[in-house]
Amino acid sequence: MKSFEQRVLDYCFSFVSENDIADKMYEVSVLEVIRHFGLSASGNSYQRAAKALKTLNENTALYLPKTLPSGERGILMTQLFDTLFFGEAGTVQFRFSPNAAPLVFDLKKNFYSFHLQQPLSAENRYQELKQFTSKIKYQDQSTVFQHFVQKIKSR
Repeated sequence: MKSFEQRVLDYCFSFVSENDIADKMYEVSVLEVIRHFGLSASGNSYQRAAKALKTLNENTALYLPKTLPSGERGILMTQLFDTLFFGEAGTVQFRFSPNAAPLVFDLKKNFYSFHLQQPLSAENRYQELKQFTSKIKYQDQSTVFQHFVQKIKSR
């Protein structure tokens, strides 16, 4: 995942709030996304945002340990996003998958420092996530969720 895609993913995480439910659909305009990242409102910027969302949709597979009620253990193969919509009028909608939402909420709760009086810029949040993932020494940052699953499992 390239730096910009990682930052867009972080931007998606920033929408999560403490009282959100797992099936919440988040919505933003592509113009807000573009402005958030300091890009010009041009066709290239819209294309860049659309490509980043497409990449996130394609490259955020999750492999989660799961135990069936029968006791059988296995691996659940799922995605981070349940829905990613990029509308012709500039609407962007996204929803985390039901299997990933608890992990995203836990990520937001335990690993992000959001202070309402002093909001961090997207770049600072990106750096915070990057530092965290480098500390746990994953070569592929998309597998960071497996680490969170292990932490939850060990509780």
